[in-house]
Amino acid sequence: PEQAKGQLGQVDERSDVYSLGAVLYELLTGHPPFEPAPPKLILERVTGDEPRPVRELEPEVPPELAAICEKALDKDPKKRYESASALAIEIQRFQSGALVHAHEYTTSQLVRRFVRVHRWRIALGASTFLLLMSGALILLVGRASLAARIDLNEAEAAVSMFVIAKAQRDFQQASILDFDKDGVDDCW
Repeated sequence: PEQAKGQLGQVDERSDVYSLGAVLYELLTGHPPFEPAPPKLILERVTGDEPRPVRELEPEVPPELAAICEKALDKDPKKRYESASALAIEIQRFQSGALVHAHEYTTSQLVRRFVRVHRWRIALGASTFLLLMSGALILLVGRASLAARIDLNEAEAAVSMFVIAKAQRDFQQASILDFDKDGVDDCW
């Protein structure tokens, strides 16, 4: 855009980045950033209009790659990549699955990426957690069962002690009554 405006003093590597962005745009969408027109009209569009968003034309383009392309095509040279090398590094980040600086990730995108990258660690952690929780539950149930058995045994022991004590009292009373009865018979 700065070249189209005749601002030749502002033409630097970022102007080349804009050109590379235009090539990337056409690769991704199948269309140039601005539809073919007479040169004067194209220069006006390059300096004044924004190209249609990449994902508007091609919704299947990954949002990170669309953001890289749109940053390269920014009208403000200060917002573009500083050089073709910086643009190439950003594209390599996208290809390797790393976070792309040009794209603003939502929380859900970051969570999905984290899960996708670390799915085995998450599965292992979740399995370990479930295993530990199952073990703790088994121990708690076993402990509760043991406590219930102890309580039952104590209750049975208390009942047995009560029955024995009652039997002893009954026996003692019966012995006293037998003695009294025998003693009365001896006297007559």
